[in-house]
Amino acid sequence: MTLIYQNDQKAMESLSVFPEAVRGLRYRNKEWRLYVSDPEPMAVSVFRIKPEVINRANEEIQQPTKLSELKPVSPSLIDRIFQWLFTQKYIAVELVEATGMPSMFPKIAGASSNPKPGFNPPTVER
Repeated sequence: MTLIYQNDQKAMESLSVFPEAVRGLRYRNKEWRLYVSDPEPMAVSVFRIKPEVINRANEEIQQPTKLSELKPVSPSLIDRIFQWLFTQKYIAVELVEATGMPSMFPKIAGASSNPKPGFNPPTVER
């Protein structure tokens, strides 16, 4: 699947990912977020799936005969939406977070691949 989004400078970008690179799909506060291993910064990037994509997924999953029969999108559909995403060639998303820090490090002060804790290492005195 290929994610299409705008970067900070409002230029269009894309990221093609294999299913193995998708780390999760989360529904929270009426937003669907896709977690993807980004190969460049070696971190997990977070993308918000645009509402029109989720609405299209909902329509294709439920396949109502009339639009009035279509039930609202709910978190109970997460497994089916997750599988539907993998069948799509392009997905419109918004970049929420791209840390540029390896995902194995927690997001706290001083935590990075090159920590600087601010103290001197112990020395041996003779």
